[in-house]
Amino acid sequence: MRRIANFTTVVAVLFALALPGHKAHADFTDLGLLTPTAYVAIYGTHSGNGSVFADTFSFSLSADASLSSILGSIQFSDIIGITGFTSSLWQAGGVSPIATGIDTIVDGPYDTSITKSVISYAPLLAGALPVYEIHTGGTVFGESGKYGGLMTVSPIPEPGVFAMMLAGLGLMGFVVNRRRQAGGGAG
Repeated sequence: MRRIANFTTVVAVLFALALPGHKAHADFTDLGLLTPTAYVAIYGTHSGNGSVFADTFSFSLSADASLSSILGSIQFSDIIGITGFTSSLWQAGGVSPIATGIDTIVDGPYDTSITKSVISYAPLLAGALPVYEIHTGGTVFGESGKYGGLMTVSPIPEPGVFAMMLAGLGLMGFVVNRRRQAGGGAG
């Protein structure tokens, strides 16, 4: 299955190499085993007008037994000198992405446009396996292009934890209400 997922990347890179005057570049970065409540910087820099890139960032998630799954998001908010920027989240060896980045273009200072790309995903399974991958790609215009972002990984508690939190909030509300009634009746 991983062969099919990587086949698409290989075809894109070979196609880009076949175009006259265009270079193709691919970087692979292993982010390692991430823990819940992690913040990880993800970035890339490529040079050469018209060069095409396809970068991959791999990671696994660790968690304790009280977590049912992991929630996270990746926000690329610093995309400069790149056209056609793409971002997606894959399970390693998967045949289709789990989530694809939603790109927006906003007005920046001095009548410039700023591209942002956001991937949100839930739930992800913890443990050394499965391995997840973030794929980015695009074409550099001008001398160089860069992108940067932040991946946030947060735990999703078990349903029983939510029930205990709600019961605790209800109990606190009851106590506050009783104190207000006791204070109001005395004066």
